Amino acid sequence: MEIINSIAHKIIKHRREKDKPNLEAEVQLRDDIFDPANEKVITLIEALLKIYKGKTFGSFEADTNNHPFQLWAKDLYKENSLTINSLPQKFIDELIELTKPTTNTNG
Repeated sequence: MEIINSIAHKIIKHRREKDKPNLEAEVQLRDDIFDPANEKVITLIEALLKIYKGKTFGSFEADTNNHPFQLWAKDLYKENSLTINSLPQKFIDELIELTKPTTNTNG
């Protein structure tokens, strides 16, 4: 498998303390893509391929309003409105929304 682009970001989900609200996740985004010729990148990709060996297909949810990742991927690969950097940013923004602390309004 040829590596064309790769990037990694760090998401830190803080542990919730008992009887305290959830803390917002900390996100550290990388600006630059990895060099596909870098030995560490190659080793990482090869390790991931071993873990997911045989898993060469998948499916998306039909409900794209609640599961929009497939639309974003389509934008990246077909319409070029997203880039290898902006697609993960969009995905992480969605994850941040999902992990934001919630407040109980039931008083």
